[in-house]
Amino acid sequence: MDIVIVGIIAIAAGAAIGLLIARSRNNEGANNTEQTTRLTQENTKLVAQTEVLLAEKKNLEQQLRDKEEIHNNRIDELKRQHQEAMETQQKSADTLLLRERELHADELNRLNTGYDRQMAELKEQIVNERNYAKEMIDAANESLKKEKEHSEAMRQENDRQWTQKLETLKQEMQKTAAEELARKQSALQDNNRTQMDELLRPIKEQFAEFKRSVEESKTQKKEYKPAEEFAYAMNKRLVGYYGDIGNPQNIMILVIKEATPGQGRASIALYRELQNTDIVRALNKWYDGLLWYRSYWRRDRDGAGGCVHSIGTPSPKEIAECAYGERVKPNQIEKTVQRLLPCILDGSAIPFDLEQQCIQSASKLLTTDKSKRNSVLETACAVYKYNRNRIKEEYQLALEENRTSRDYLYGRLLAVAHQEEYRALKKMDPDSNRETNAMRYMQQFALRPATTWKLLYEQKLKPYRRHLSVKSVDYFERKVKDISDLFNVDDYINDSPLSGEYLLGYQCQLKAFEKSSDDTSNTNNNTEE
Repeated sequence: MDIVIVGIIAIAAGAAIGLLIARSRNNEGANNTEQTTRLTQENTKLVAQTEVLLAEKKNLEQQLRDKEEIHNNRIDELKRQHQEAMETQQKSADTLLLRERELHADELNRLNTGYDRQMAELKEQIVNERNYAKEMIDAANESLKKEKEHSEAMRQENDRQWTQKLETLKQEMQKTAAEELARKQSALQDNNRTQMDELLRPIKEQFAEFKRSVEESKTQKKEYKPAEEFAYAMNKRLVGYYGDIGNPQNIMILVIKEATPGQGRASIALYRELQNTDIVRALNKWYDGLLWYRSYWRRDRDGAGGCVHSIGTPSPKEIAECAYGERVKPNQIEKTVQRLLPCILDGSAIPFDLEQQCIQSASKLLTTDKSKRNSVLETACAVYKYNRNRIKEEYQLALEENRTSRDYLYGRLLAVAHQEEYRALKKMDPDSNRETNAMRYMQQFALRPATTWKLLYEQKLKPYRRHLSVKSVDYFERKVKDISDLFNVDDYINDSPLSGEYLLGYQCQLKAFEKSSDDTSNTNNNTEE
């Protein structure tokens, strides 16, 4: 309403002003005083009209307020009537619902009463049937028990009778069988003994003659016959000693094994006929292929002893002891030698399982007697080198400082860690027999080289470096750096298990330390007694 009134006033003012402007233009020549008077009169009229309009505005506003009050009262009345109607309907609905609940409750009570009666009747029927079944079962069990007791008595009686019959029959059969077996065994032993004597007589005579000739040669310096000389040289070569085998004639190799101990039976385990120099070539190939560092413990007559170092070939027995331990059983040694003879004669590879057994034994030197550690390590190296060099001439009997293979380099690093700690231990106590951490962690190192090397070099060696001179510490650090620089980056962080090649790098590096002028003070490693 306020907006309408203001709009009317604005329109009126605008009309008045427009009128004044029009009149002013039409009467441009009139007197200014007259114009002012007329304008004042017009303004007075406009003011009066404005007051009238304001009064009408107030009246209209009062009417609007009255109508709003009436309208609000009407709304309140309608709300009250609606609320009363809702309450009435709610009361009616509640009454109806209550009446329905009462009707349904009566029906539910009636149904529950009938259900309880039926359940009681059913339970009574089940109890009666269960009691009847129990009576029938008890009667059947009683009858079965009596029948079982009767059957058990009959069975025991039958068993007793059959036991007596079987025992009698067994005694008779044992007596007959023993007599027949004794007769056949006696005849068989006589026959086998005769056949074996005939078969082995030439061989026994040759060995007896060979033995006599050897014994005579020790005292009389007798010259060997060609066959005896060859046999002697061949045996020396098989046990790892070098010697000229000569140029023999055709050779027959026969290995006879006792098939049934104590019964005179024998079988041929190996038979070979080799032409002229084939045996010489095979033995030379075997010897040269397995050629490696050799160490053994030797005692003098007065009881003193020491470790003797040389170059040679491990014997088949030493390979068996390396693979299966120094307490290996004789039959295991025999089987191993039989498996190695074709390798010697035919130039075939040493069986993979034997190679792996040797490598595992060499990786657990801590569990091996100190006097045997060198032999185990050297034998494992020789076996691994033999199998690899059969295919390609690869590994040398010396430290290969330019070899960049991962396993070989990791073996060299392990040797550096061993030698550095060993030298520190000897500085601390010259009589110390304490094992180095490199020896303690050797098996773990073979399985996880990257992780174990970090542990050895960054943690385990630190306490021992302060016992060494600055020159010695610098020497070993340079050695580690020189070896590490040869690694391919991916190989250095590769934590996969090492092959037997790491043993070659390990021992060759130790041998290099023994010869080094920078490490001449007490450089023997603890793989030696």
